[in-house]
Amino acid sequence: MTSGGGALLSVRGLRCGYGRGDVIQDIDLDVEAGETVCLIGPNGAGKSTLIKAVAGLVRARAGSVRFDGRDITAERTDQRVEAGMALVPEGRGLLTTLTVEENLMMGAYVRRKELDIPAEMERVTTLFPVLRERREQVASTLSGGEQQQLAIARALMSRPRLLILDEPSFGVAPLVVAAIFRTIRELGEAGTTILLVEQNARMALRVAQRGYVIESGRCVLGGATAELRESPIVRDVYLGAAA
Repeated sequence: MTSGGGALLSVRGLRCGYGRGDVIQDIDLDVEAGETVCLIGPNGAGKSTLIKAVAGLVRARAGSVRFDGRDITAERTDQRVEAGMALVPEGRGLLTTLTVEENLMMGAYVRRKELDIPAEMERVTTLFPVLRERREQVASTLSGGEQQQLAIARALMSRPRLLILDEPSFGVAPLVVAAIFRTIRELGEAGTTILLVEQNARMALRVAQRGYVIESGRCVLGGATAELRESPIVRDVYLGAAA
């Protein structure tokens, strides 16, 4: 694992939760610029809570979150977005009464004065060609897979320095899942920094360079994904006998 000194995202001793209970307990995590890092673990382990804390949607009770060397622990979500974070939440969070194109435009809003919006639109619809075909279609009428592609494309419209994906395979047909993960791999190979939360451990470990195993709000294992795939814990619990 990395030291965190030069990491784009560095989390240290993070504790957070809801009500009086802590869901995340003393987690350390690093994401280096240009790499893809995955978080795997069972349902209810705290993976989504962890990334919500990174994005500022859940307040940290202890510890720190640093982004590009700056302490952002107390910053609001909109400040983190302006700094270059983009979260694709579980459930997608689309504006379902708007069209595909309008959703994409909303993704660029925070950087609308800096970006060539038509060029960005062309870039993301090249990654997801179905969105070019559906540009005038209302988002609520898209299939689950198309909505997931739109959610990722909307996040990419801001040219994020860190793309956070929460369960991109959730509610998506297997063939579309394969296409989405091919795109995630392509984004990573092109230099996009990605933090990926994914229930499908097999797919996550294929596209990421490093990973963390989260159980009961704690990090129980971390390292290069090649090493994690050989771990008896990961093989037996998350990958199965066929791994």
